[in-house]
Amino acid sequence: MNRKAALIAGAVTALVLAATLVPDTGGDPARHLLDRARSATTIEDRLLDTLRAYRTRDRLDTRSDLRGLARELRFADRFVPDHATTNPSGTRIAHHDEDGNLSGIVDVGGPGAIELPLRGGRHAAWLGDDRIATVRDGRVLVHDQAGQLLREAVADPDTLVGDWSGRFLAFTTPAGRPRVIGLDGSDVTLPTTATLLGVLPSGEAILADRTDKFAMSTTGTRDLPDDLPVDPTRSRPTITKCDHSGLTRFDTTTGARLGSVPGQPCTTGAFTEDGTEWATVEGTALALGDTATGTVTRRVEIPDQAGLISVEPEPGGHRVVLDDHGTALVLRIPPPDGLDRAFADAHRAAVTPDGALVVLLWRDGRIEVWDRGTRRRLNATTTRFPAGDRVEFALSPDSRALAARTVDHVGLWTLPGLAPTTVDAVGTPAFLDDTRLVVSGEDTTVWERGTRLGPPIHATAPYAAADGDDLVLVTAAGSARTFKIGDGSGGAGFEVGRTTAVALADGTLAVADDHTVRIHDLRTGEQERRTTLPDDTVVSGLVSADDEVTITLDGTLDVSWRWNVLWGLPALIGRGTESLEDVPGPAVPGYAVEGVGVESADPAVWHDALCGVVHRSGLADRPHDLPAGAFADEVC
Repeated sequence: MNRKAALIAGAVTALVLAATLVPDTGGDPARHLLDRARSATTIEDRLLDTLRAYRTRDRLDTRSDLRGLARELRFADRFVPDHATTNPSGTRIAHHDEDGNLSGIVDVGGPGAIELPLRGGRHAAWLGDDRIATVRDGRVLVHDQAGQLLREAVADPDTLVGDWSGRFLAFTTPAGRPRVIGLDGSDVTLPTTATLLGVLPSGEAILADRTDKFAMSTTGTRDLPDDLPVDPTRSRPTITKCDHSGLTRFDTTTGARLGSVPGQPCTTGAFTEDGTEWATVEGTALALGDTATGTVTRRVEIPDQAGLISVEPEPGGHRVVLDDHGTALVLRIPPPDGLDRAFADAHRAAVTPDGALVVLLWRDGRIEVWDRGTRRRLNATTTRFPAGDRVEFALSPDSRALAARTVDHVGLWTLPGLAPTTVDAVGTPAFLDDTRLVVSGEDTTVWERGTRLGPPIHATAPYAAADGDDLVLVTAAGSARTFKIGDGSGGAGFEVGRTTAVALADGTLAVADDHTVRIHDLRTGEQERRTTLPDDTVVSGLVSADDEVTITLDGTLDVSWRWNVLWGLPALIGRGTESLEDVPGPAVPGYAVEGVGVESADPAVWHDALCGVVHRSGLADRPHDLPAGAFADEVC
């Protein structure tokens, strides 16, 4: 029975994707959880709802959000929620309950977090790294990290500010006057109603009157630079200013400029205590850099709108503390290794289909092959790439060969050895299978290990597929034409519609654009069947076989589209003639992200990494307001 008869018997003219791909937002618990996660105001809510959505349904949208969050939290050690307040060096973080009372202090200075015993009081403010002030029952109390009371004063202010040396605390009286108390017993109320911004180790209050900033004590006042940035909630020996021009460092006491990193625009930034290194945040990008050279040493993706609190070196890398809507997020970023440094300026990068190797290419002609497991460079070579924005290359499906366009030919190298072979053609290379290479230039030629198969074909197109001696060329606009590789003879052309991916098997051509996949008979050009994809997906790959096409969506999920050609049998037993099912496991061997590094493509790895953050943070997973049908157990 031919395919056309089977198609008519099955009465299938179009396929609407099953709920695995097009969720009904009205009755879909996974989509409901994703929507809630995307609008969450805290990282903990976003984290738990994203994990729960994935555990509810493993599909494209839940995988995509899970992958995005795993990338943002790639180096996250833990987070401390509940309006966290961080000490100057970022080693201790105070957190509060729903009523604003101090509920604990987490010491993150070491490899593990230690919960310190101090509890109670409102409006916590640090005096240096080891002392903290709170307000309780009409009194201001200053304790050390062990909970020992060091100083108290009768007052009930709404805001406290401490100095970074740990000696003075300032607040505003009910009459609006700054009051400064010292651990030495001193207690001064200043004769002004200027806005209190901070307090210095000298006991001077930092004040603002309209646009002027000044320091004041009982002995007088002195001007401070108007552009001196002061954060009333945080005091450090130095203050950092970020804007479009770069990063600037000031002395907190004098306001003197201590240095700058020009050309590094940022919204928030900080220097290490010794000033030798810095970090900046701009959007979702965190950059670490060297002060002496002004160069960026590492870039990391972080949650959007997170602000930088501190950066300090520690054994094994850097500890970075971010503020994410009141939650302190602690990152531990290891130093870049050789592969990380290579990724930082590589122009193109790819993981081989077997997942074992990483191939890096630079505009200047360098090519390197790295072992993904050991992260060691295996081989390197050089060539000459044509000028342009992109280096054009391809990897063979069996991971044993690399092809790249050079200035006067197509280079072909073995992997991982990089033994060269010259393909005497100029154009864009693509592998048809493990050993055959198609080169699209002025003509189209097919090669096998450097030997041309058949004469040049006087036609060209960006998409090609082959099955045996049959070659199909398809333009982006959807004009398809078949050829015989052996003698170059061409058949009739036919239209298949807009095309972004093609596959050929068993006399049928599968073509895709962003929203549909269609099957055409190679002999007649007629469309035999079609499926519609969600509007927000991109087909990144097709693999065709007899009565089945595997569709890779967004490089994240494989979907198997199958059909049953038995005459009327599916209908007789109450089943459809077509099925569309998600394929378990990763869709690709890994992601090679230029400027970032290698990432796993396995959703189970993303899930486990995020659950590690949940466990280290001590986050209690208490499901609430779950939509019907949602995963109801603990997500980790």
